Amino acid sequence: MVGLVGGIGQALGELTGYMVGYSGQTWVDENPAYNRLTRWMQRYGLLTIFVLALIPNPAFDLGGVAAGALRFPMWKFLVSCAAGKIIKNILFALIGYYGIETLFKLFGG
Repeated sequence: MVGLVGGIGQALGELTGYMVGYSGQTWVDENPAYNRLTRWMQRYGLLTIFVLALIPNPAFDLGGVAAGALRFPMWKFLVSCAAGKIIKNILFALIGYYGIETLFKLFGG
């Protein structure tokens, strides 16, 4: 449940970057990482968003801007982003739960 709610919340939060790109703001046009992401978005749109959302990294903001600038459909952006964020958050919740359990077993808690 934590992963689901966290993933949906994070996906909705990523709409800010999407809207910056959609509005036509060009503050990242000269950034090589942004240009690379734009090419990936043009080739592999949904997959690029999903992978960026799945991997914990700060580059997702640039991916959201690129998706908005390319006028990627918002619903596709949200679905792909939420899928990656939900999976990532479920994995983090499981690691946290079993990691704490393991620490208690190791140190006799």
